[in-house]
Amino acid sequence: MFWNVAGAVREDPATGSAAASLACAIMAFDAPMEGKHTLALEQGHAMGRPSLLHLELEVDASGALSLMRLAGDAVLVAEGTLFLE
Repeated sequence: MFWNVAGAVREDPATGSAAASLACAIMAFDAPMEGKHTLALEQGHAMGRPSLLHLELEVDASGALSLMRLAGDAVLVAEGTLFLE
């Protein structure tokens, strides 16, 4: 995720939405075999905020993704309230 703060573009040190999308790309282009596949995703080193996400895929006998897990630690950097009308 990117955002602009006082003219400087900032980036999340870890991007869970990108990691979840990576699961879809792996299924579409790599066709992993049946079973559990675990990946460690590192991001944020260049910005001095190293992050580690764990992505786990479970593929069934038909070759379909049956489960995707994404895990990692988080730090609260902002909070707010969204009002819907």
